[in-house]
Amino acid sequence: MILKNPAIDSLKLRIKADKVEFTPKGKKLLLDKKVLFDLDIVKKFLDEEVNPDDLEDEFENIVMGDFKRMAYIPKELEDEGIKLRFLVVSRNFPFNPELNGDYLEIQINSKLLKEKYFEGITLETVAIIWDEINSLGLFEVSYDDFVNGYVVDVDIKADIDGIDKKEFRRFLKLLNNLKEGELHIGKNNLGLQYGYRHKTNQVISKPFIKLYYKPIELINNSPIFYKLHLEPLYGSNAYKLKLARVEGTIKNKGHFRSLGIKDNSFLNVLEYLNGDRIVYILGEFLNRHLKVKKTEGVKNMLNGVEFLNNKLSDGLLFLLVKQYIKNGFTLEMVESNLRFTLMGIGLSKSSIWRAVKRAKEIYLYLLESDETLKVEKDFFEFLNLLNVKV
Repeated sequence: MILKNPAIDSLKLRIKADKVEFTPKGKKLLLDKKVLFDLDIVKKFLDEEVNPDDLEDEFENIVMGDFKRMAYIPKELEDEGIKLRFLVVSRNFPFNPELNGDYLEIQINSKLLKEKYFEGITLETVAIIWDEINSLGLFEVSYDDFVNGYVVDVDIKADIDGIDKKEFRRFLKLLNNLKEGELHIGKNNLGLQYGYRHKTNQVISKPFIKLYYKPIELINNSPIFYKLHLEPLYGSNAYKLKLARVEGTIKNKGHFRSLGIKDNSFLNVLEYLNGDRIVYILGEFLNRHLKVKKTEGVKNMLNGVEFLNNKLSDGLLFLLVKQYIKNGFTLEMVESNLRFTLMGIGLSKSSIWRAVKRAKEIYLYLLESDETLKVEKDFFEFLNLLNVKV
């Protein structure tokens, strides 16, 4: 397994309208259909106890549905399986007059890169995105003004190459054993999701993240795009790709601040979100969901395994450690949970030390010698790619 192409997958970009030169077509389809969002929404925030730094985020959360409903989608791109949204919005923020004015808002995704789709949106590919958008004949915006707009709803991703469907299905089940999420094991959807995009009050504590098998997603959700732009490179059968994707969302300015990104201008975000940082953030998103309470883990693992006279024979310890491994426990978790359990039944410190030492030996032996546990061993490598600590 190889981790490839950590990058931005999609985002929402906001540019001051006076920085944009609209064509007659763009004026008719965008500027003349400018939307004024209801200022009563803003007043509602002012009447509530909302942190001033979060007022803009709260407003964005409310109007996102209106943006999707009202935005213009170029048909010529949609016919290629690429969906971009454009909307001119007039904003009046009593709480921050600096943000007042008309803005062009664009929801962008990496499909606009076409044959470079898997590379994602990076410092190296953003010029392609800019050029493609300008070429639509709706407006012209300079490169500097484009990359100095502000972004929210940023989806970041990393691809895992060299993983087949059967193996990935097993990995998802192991992850779901560690922490139950929204699991899909079917012909048309193979994935696992934690968190929800719309629960904006949980974006920091329970960020949205999903893992899914890319060939299945492409064939079922993007067949036209695949045929037109990827088939020439990868062949007519997308299933030949052995590729999984991990994808998470950085929702708003507050979420950016929690990750140490104080300036959410497009260029700054591109510079900050290099490959290593994206992998780290995705790992942290997963870690926030996968934390397992030791007491619950012990009860689950010991189901059907009994202690005899407060002593663990090697045979019982062997079975117990094997069960831990099958349920996705790392060596650190095995040692910690076993120590906790043995303390609970009153064994001496020396007996606990010997049992934990023996469990470690069994754990390492099983991973090296037991072919039935090969998938579990690969699972740990899979987690290590994303710096997940379970």
